[in-house]
Amino acid sequence: MTQTAVRTLKEVREIDPVKFLETLNRTIYKNVIRMNSEKNLTLVVLTYSEGKIRISGQHEETIVVRNGGEIERINTMNLGFPIGLDEEIGDFIAHTTIELNAGDGVVLYTDGIPEAYNIDKQQYGIERLCKVISQSWDGSAEEVKQAVIDDVRGFIGEQKVFDDITLVVLKQTSSPNEESFDNEESFDNEESFDNEESFEEVYENVRKRRRLGFSRRGKI
Repeated sequence: MTQTAVRTLKEVREIDPVKFLETLNRTIYKNVIRMNSEKNLTLVVLTYSEGKIRISGQHEETIVVRNGGEIERINTMNLGFPIGLDEEIGDFIAHTTIELNAGDGVVLYTDGIPEAYNIDKQQYGIERLCKVISQSWDGSAEEVKQAVIDDVRGFIGEQKVFDDITLVVLKQTSSPNEESFDNEESFDNEESFDNEESFEEVYENVRKRRRLGFSRRGKI
């Protein structure tokens, strides 16, 4: 249901993140009430234009990576409100804008990565995630994605996975004013970003659950 709502908003080209989140929230909220459910989700919306990416909505920390591997962690707690908890959330939605240059990028993930446990009940953690991303950033988006997934799998070992593990790597491959589009995908039959963006994008969902933008899977 959430996936359908997100795709409908994409089809009508709703690019205003406040309107996007407000409309999606009302849809989910009414469905939650109708089903007498207490479920909700977090979701972040990224919009890109002329070398700048705007982040709106509440989700896990957004990881911004600079050319060379320097990490910036963006806390999104004050950028939105959980989807489906209240009918009107417009007053809670804010945004932050990040400038990206060639070689910079953004990494998004679900909490199944930092909250993954190994057999010794140790947590993977955001610091380890950032370290792996930084160390592999000289590679392509595909290589960065694979480095993270391999490290998480190695860390978990034979331990049971209790939450879905989803990762999106976006890497700017040219200067904002250059028309060089590299859009690599590692998911089946899914749309990538529109070709107005000079991004290389790869996606991985270890447990192959449904894909619904940049949301927290399995909550609705």
